[in-house]
Amino acid sequence: MSNFKVKIYHFLPFLLTILLSILFAYILLKAYNIPPLRLTFPVKGSFLFDAFYFTLTVAFAGLAVYMLSKHKRFKILKVLIFLSYFTIVFILYVFYLPAFLWFIGVFNLSLSLPAFFLVCIVAASLTLYCIFVVKGLPRNILILVFVSSLGALLGFTIPTLSLTTILLALSIYDAFAVSVGPIRKLVTLADSTSKWVLTELSFTYKNIFIGLGDLILYSSLIAHIYIFFSLQIFLLCFIIVLLGIFLSLKMLEKWGMFPGLPITIIPPVILLLTITLFNLT
Repeated sequence: MSNFKVKIYHFLPFLLTILLSILFAYILLKAYNIPPLRLTFPVKGSFLFDAFYFTLTVAFAGLAVYMLSKHKRFKILKVLIFLSYFTIVFILYVFYLPAFLWFIGVFNLSLSLPAFFLVCIVAASLTLYCIFVVKGLPRNILILVFVSSLGALLGFTIPTLSLTTILLALSIYDAFAVSVGPIRKLVTLADSTSKWVLTELSFTYKNIFIGLGDLILYSSLIAHIYIFFSLQIFLLCFIIVLLGIFLSLKMLEKWGMFPGLPITIIPPVILLLTITLFNLT
């Protein structure tokens, strides 16, 4: 990593993820019109609690992965990571499969609910087979689809104030986790278990490891702005995010390891908070 130099092609996975998130956001918006659920607590003014809950969940998951890696509990880690992937991918199929069917005009397929869930289970299983067994290019393509579709779903179903607060809290946590926290400690273990974990929870491209969480949160932010804000604000935030990614890569070039969220996420989040709180247009 010490020989890493930023090149134009390093932007490709970020750009593809962001563009895919816009596509998925468009499909969700056209198919559902309004969010089919809210991934926040149904209490007015709960945005601070939403941020605390999401950040605590991420922090606990990071600590658990580090402790299991440190004590070489490879089988437990493998099961937990696989189940996490499967659960999320299954949920994505539950929401996106009807949206895609509606989008292409064949929504009225006569599938019972059990049959529909069975289709989603089979599709999720085949997806995970490609990710964990086939690997290579199929894995990379599916990972980008996975993170962008999940990000778009989060951006569609989480209200603006909650999402911006969550992103702000996770950006602060990311700075801690990468500098002195569980991510830094996991990297320094440098054994076969930690390497496997880092590989499965990252997108590897041209000698850089991009955390899947970073790509998911970039996607959620861009998708949310695309759905709920004006074209001018969307374009402005789009440029800010790309600039933040460039600056983060430059810091990665200098330090070898750098949190991907703070520089990229915090500026557009502050902008959205200002617009939301002061009802600016």
